[in-house]
Amino acid sequence: MKRTSLIKILAALVIGGILSYLVYYIFFKEKIKEKIVKISSDELSELINMDVDFEDYSITDGGTTLVITGLVITSPYPMERYKEINEYESDWFNFEFKKVRLVNFDYERLIKEKHFSAAQLIIEGAEIDVYRDKTMPEPPFKHKPLIASLLQNIDADLNIDTFSIKNSDIRYFEKSEFSDQSGRISFNNLFATGYNITTNKERLAENSIFTLDAQADLMGEAKINAQFIFDLNNEMDHFTVSADIQPFQAQVLNTMITGVLPAKVTEGRVKGMKIYFEADEDIAKGTVDFEYEDLQFELFKEEDKPIKSFFSTQGAKLALRKTNTHDGKNYRQGKIEFNRRKDKFIFNYWWFSLKSGIIDTMLSDAAKFLNLDADTDKPPERED
Repeated sequence: MKRTSLIKILAALVIGGILSYLVYYIFFKEKIKEKIVKISSDELSELINMDVDFEDYSITDGGTTLVITGLVITSPYPMERYKEINEYESDWFNFEFKKVRLVNFDYERLIKEKHFSAAQLIIEGAEIDVYRDKTMPEPPFKHKPLIASLLQNIDADLNIDTFSIKNSDIRYFEKSEFSDQSGRISFNNLFATGYNITTNKERLAENSIFTLDAQADLMGEAKINAQFIFDLNNEMDHFTVSADIQPFQAQVLNTMITGVLPAKVTEGRVKGMKIYFEADEDIAKGTVDFEYEDLQFELFKEEDKPIKSFFSTQGAKLALRKTNTHDGKNYRQGKIEFNRRKDKFIFNYWWFSLKSGIIDTMLSDAAKFLNLDADTDKPPERED
């Protein structure tokens, strides 16, 4: 397997796969002595080209449960050196896992038959930070597979019946040209459960659906319930996303429109949001029912930031719809339609599909002609 596969598996299994792959390396790639793993954090770091550390690990319950405590996986340089290290924009990662458990894990079968099987993969107390600086040049084109394709590329028979994340936080930071400060979005108190992660052809013939249910607090305030459904046998990587977001203060929207609109929300109330879209390798299509009222905006000044001339006057506020409620005369159901940037991971695909529906709701018809999102631009040229 390629070392870069760690990040691919992370994207595919929404954090769960990173532990599966790590355990694969521990038990299959490294030396086994008297059924006790002998491996150091330095050796793991070299294997996956990430800095890895952990407090301890043990095999319990008669050799059927693996427990890893204090696991830390991070980019091999501090975030402060991002621009010094990177020539192009790239994701900086830091993952901290309080405890990871693999239940009913058959490590002897993994060693002998290259078969990774566990009844449960449980992650407790994860702290995950991701940072990207979008003011830097984009890297040369490199195709990033979606989930079904990623699993098909795993050179092992993988079966995890249930995977869970408990009491966890995810934070995403993004630097854009519209602000000196990094935009931030966080999902706090995250609980998620996934079912039927498999690469086994017989199991896929019986059931090819991988389902992930999640709930979290957006920016510590808005309650989110979401479901992701992936068809692991579909050649076009078909999947669906549905979510329900409870009411929240409108200023939270600034984390969503950072880098898209050269304005910020100063007042208002979001009454709720319902999201549904279907997607595949090429395009995402769906709807956003996004209710809000009495939004107030502050435009960025042209002398401060390089914004489009359309937004350089107070008249630009007419392009932004201040109220959108079901009982109003001009309710608009947002349209999700986003052509996938195939050189970016699935998180980017999810996020910008959602933002396309949010922006479609917030902009007046007169402003729809503007191309406001850099991620809808033509991607870099392909590498040969």
